[in-house]
Amino acid sequence: LDDWAAGPAVVGHAHSRPSSEPYALSTVRELSGGAGLPEGWGSRLVSAAGMKSTVCPNQDSFSYTILRSGWLVCVACDGHGSHGHTISERVARAIPLHFSSHAPTMEPDEALHRAFLDTQAGLEVSHGDAQRFSGSTAAAYCVQ
Repeated sequence: LDDWAAGPAVVGHAHSRPSSEPYALSTVRELSGGAGLPEGWGSRLVSAAGMKSTVCPNQDSFSYTILRSGWLVCVACDGHGSHGHTISERVARAIPLHFSSHAPTMEPDEALHRAFLDTQAGLEVSHGDAQRFSGSTAAAYCVQ
């Protein structure tokens, strides 16, 4: 995912990394041009861990990707289960990658649908047991 996000198809990409400290903001990792915005746009990317009785990582994840094709893809995820933080981070990072591969040849709604299907298939291959007992909700926004 890092190679793709730092590659020629991406103008800028940022995604969150989970924090385990109560009320601590998740760090944001930037690749390519980072979270640079089109002129006249504004954005804030923030996620914070809540107060829990045990130390566990924040399971919320987000990503923000500007594709060279002109698409802006934003994804927000809420993980659940013992590996929810891992699954939600992977989903937030993989949906833009898969959307970018389908967008040139499909209508946007179909490209996004395929991106979700490809992301699930990738989880089944790369995260085996973790994705069987954990998961994530996801909301994606794509605009050109």
